[in-house]
Amino acid sequence: MTAIEGMYVNLIDKIDVLADAVCGMDTGEVWSKFTCEEIEALAEVLIAGFQDYAAVFIISEHAYGDVDEEDQHHDIYLEHEAKGLTDKQGGTA
Repeated sequence: MTAIEGMYVNLIDKIDVLADAVCGMDTGEVWSKFTCEEIEALAEVLIAGFQDYAAVFIISEHAYGDVDEEDQHHDIYLEHEAKGLTDKQGGTA
């Protein structure tokens, strides 16, 4: 294995650990504190590490805070609301 290949494998291993950690924070109260840009950046790192499920998870949880129409993930918030998953202040029910 070359040095570059070793660094790649190490990076993928670290992203695996990150994915497990972020999915352990299963509350929109944590992820809704991030800006849309921060969530998107973190999601891109997870996707680059083949952890799409974790990227979808954090965006979905983040969307609980995107109650304003101008918010990037407001459409996901509306999906949560339609399913009865939000309270009147925005956030998990």
